[in-house]
Parts: sequence; structure tokens; C-alpha cells
Amino acid sequence: RLLVQRNAPDAIGWSARAGVEQGRMERYSAAAAYANSAAQFGAEAEDREGDAALRLNLQTGVTWLGGDVFVTRPLSGPFAVVETGAVSNVRVYTEHRLAGDTGDRGALLIPGLRPYQANSVSVAEEDYTVDQRLSRFDQSVDLPGYGGVRVVFVPDARVSRRLVLRLADGTAPPPGADVLIDGSDDRQFTGYDGETLVVADPGPHRLQAKWSGGRCEVDFQLSADDAVSRPPLALICRPSP
Repeated sequence: RLLVQRNAPDAIGWSARAGVEQGRMERYSAAAAYANSAAQFGAEAEDREGDAALRLNLQTGVTWLGGDVFVTRPLSGPFAVVETGAVSNVRVYTEHRLAGDTGDRGALLIPGLRPYQANSVSVAEEDYTVDQRLSRFDQSVDLPGYGGVRVVFVPDARVSRRLVLRLADGTAPPPGADVLIDGSDDRQFTGYDGETLVVADPGPHRLQAKWSGGRCEVDFQLSADDAVSRPPLALICRPSP
């Protein structure tokens, strides 16, 4: 008897086996299975003493949470719905094993999680752009014995923009000057040539820069499509008391 087998390394993926048996009985068999976030597919074939058989199977299901409906592979306990907002095709992991990706709708249902225990759910950091900031890329989720919960990995709504500050005489504030936007506790600093990076909600803002022996302020506007990759915005920073 000879058997060769490959097991799927993750919940998403394929497995296969093939076997041959010689002796009092002659038997040949092969099987393959594939699973994705929506279904499980399988095929088995066998030949025993000239009698052949073929079996095909498909397992899937439909579930909902709130107003969201999902086609999913079979559920065997509680589940989680991972949301990434407007960010699509983000890979999601449970216990560091690939569970699927959020697709174009920015959501993925994960079945088969452990009830009454902490489950590690994480997203691939590299699937977000540099302008899409998250406070964390993994969460520990406690689940009930049945039903589902939402796990949110929606980026910060704030935008980033590089600024270049100039004083009235055309010079730049010295490197290391403190930069603060009114209403925010996040402090930044200037680099060489007066360049700095600000992170704030779209809309009007007032920036204050302070260094040893000087202080200035400037009003500026951020738009929803601002990004770090855009050219720096040049601003004249007026002296302030």
C-alpha cells in the first residue's frame, strides 16, 4: 500500500491525496479539495477491482450580521466579520493563518473561531498605503458560543500632507522647531529647509511653530485627497507673540 498526501497549510488553500493498494485487492484512489472564503470544493475518484466511482462535493452557506449578507464556507461555531472600510483586498489572518481577503466590499466573514476564548485576528499591514493609518493591525477577539461579532480595522479618517514653512524674509524656521496644529495634541517638528509633515482632518487649520528665539503661525486648508506623496505645500508663516 502506498499513499501520498498534501494537507492545506491554511484554512484557505488546497489539499490532495493519491493511493494505490496491491495484494488480495487492487485499488487505486485520488482526491483533491480546495477551500476559499466562500465555499469548499472536493473531488474523489476510486477504482476497485475494475469498479470505478467518482464523487464531487460543494459545501457553502449564507449568513448575515446586521444588514450584511455573506456567502461563506460552512460555519462550525461563532464567526467574526472583519471590516476595513473603503480599503479593499486586505488579507486577514486568524492565529497568523490566512483566512481570506476583504475583496472589493472591504469586509470578510471568518468562520470556525473558538468560542469563549480569545482569538487573534490581524490584517496585512502592507495592504494599506502609507496614507492609511491604523492604530493597530491585530486585535484579540472574545467570541460567544454562537453568532458573530464585528472586528473593525478602518483607517484613521485624517489625511497627511507635507508643508514647507517660510518666514516673511524668505528664510525657513530652524530644524527641530516644534509644530502644533490648534486643537490637536500631536506635536511635529520641522526638518531641513522648513519642511514638516502634518496629520489632521480635512478642513481649515491653524499651525504654530515655535523655536528658541522665535514663533510664527499660519492658516492652511487640507482636502480629503491630500497625501504624503503630493508635492509639499509652501506656506508663509507670520510672526506671532
